[in-house]
Amino acid sequence: ADLCDTAQCQVYRGTFSARSDVAIRETAGETWDDPCQYVSRCGRPDCPYCKGAGGHNGQTWTGRLCQWGARYMADQGASYREILALYYGGVQVDTALEAAIGAEAQKHIIPLNPAAAFEKAGAALGLLPASREYDVVLDGQSYRAQAYRSPGERTWQHIVYCKVGDWGNLRWFKRQN
Repeated sequence: ADLCDTAQCQVYRGTFSARSDVAIRETAGETWDDPCQYVSRCGRPDCPYCKGAGGHNGQTWTGRLCQWGARYMADQGASYREILALYYGGVQVDTALEAAIGAEAQKHIIPLNPAAAFEKAGAALGLLPASREYDVVLDGQSYRAQAYRSPGERTWQHIVYCKVGDWGNLRWFKRQN
């Protein structure tokens, strides 16, 4: 049924359905840009969730979800995450677990060599990464290194390293675990 903007359509009357109960269970704990956002009555010009997006014939959609557009997208196979991203400016919806894992991962990310030199050199030798890249400072000089292994080999590590920024001069050595 089509929804209008009167109390007739907009007041929740406590109805339940098996489909909505499943959807609620499957999306429990999901967040949008981390904190919970209440946007059902938001229409302020300073609200980032209310900014318009380009529509057909030069019209701008106000940032609120359109029931018929969302239904059409769903019928075409779009996920609810894709539908929300379209109507709310590319937001990313994460489960609480995904948000926690992503936040923790940010604490462990180090800059990778921009030339992907280690990855290319390891692949050329048939080696697989055995660690992330890591930095070592010795006598004031910064080096970047990464451990690699031959597939199926567990006793030896192949270590590649170079001075940070000198990606064309890689050095390798082998060490036993």
